[in-house]
Amino acid sequence: MACGTALAGLLLLPAAALEHRHQNVPKQVALLIEPGRLLASNVRLSRIDVLALEEGERLVRQIEADAALAAVTSWRIVAYGPAVGWRELPLLPDEQVEEMRAEDYAVFVTTDRRYLNFSAKTGLWAERLRTSS
Repeated sequence: MACGTALAGLLLLPAAALEHRHQNVPKQVALLIEPGRLLASNVRLSRIDVLALEEGERLVRQIEADAALAAVTSWRIVAYGPAVGWRELPLLPDEQVEEMRAEDYAVFVTTDRRYLNFSAKTGLWAERLRTSS
């Protein structure tokens, strides 16, 4: 019986090992919205970084995690990381954002044409075109 119990424990180990666990990331950023600009409150470095919106540019949606945030405007997608500041990526003509997710140091954006990933640690955007099946 002890052998069977040990074997059952071993069979359960891979499932527990594969279980997703969030990093314990302390709150480092917060998004503040004012007319004509976005402000990133950088708790980590005790500063506020301003991103001015252009004439006619409007905020469409935003998302925030503990160490990354992002916003979609009528012209671009902007993201912020505490060590890298604001980074932007232009929207393609007539491109529509379908979904945004943010967790820890990452932002994932799905549009009708692309998959986009922002790393708040490196300040880099990764991009992959969507293909129709």
